[in-house]
Formats: sequence, structure tokens, C-alpha cells
Amino acid sequence: MDPRTLRSTFGRFATGVTVITCRTPDGAHHGATVTAFTPISLDPPLVQVALTRTSKAAAYLEGEAFAVNVLADDQSDVAMHFAGRPGSDPLP
Repeated sequence: MDPRTLRSTFGRFATGVTVITCRTPDGAHHGATVTAFTPISLDPPLVQVALTRTSKAAAYLEGEAFAVNVLADDQSDVAMHFAGRPGSDPLP
């Protein structure tokens, strides 16, 4: 990603909910709702994602590529789905 675009993207994310997506070893898609996401560095591009070691996503992420999906206010259903609670009441 272009460093200027990355800087602009990081600068717009003060706080919020993200969904981290990756692939399992067998190639299936996996995602997890994460509120502990922090941009660390532009050069090299680094971010920090904090997960419990017992989460499925933690096992799939070590040394692997992943995507960070920043959710909008109206995407609480997506957050709940990836938190393992599909059909839950939307966040306030």
C-alpha cells in the first residue's frame, strides 16, 4: 500500500470495531471481531491485534497474512456474527 494512503487510513482510525479475516490451514475463511487493533508503524507497515491465545483466530494468524476490516456504525450485525453471536441484538 502506498505509504501516504496508509498514513491517511491509520489517521482516520481513532477507535472502533474491526473484523480480522484470514484463512485456515485448509484454506477456509475465518474471521474474528477485534476491538484491540492499533496501527504501529508506517515503515515497515505494522499493526497490532490483541487476541486471547485460546481464540481460534490466534492459532490461524501466527506468521500468516490477514486483513483488517474497519466496521461502520451500522455494521453491528457483522461484528456480532464474527464474535460468534449471529442474530444477537445490535449494539447500541
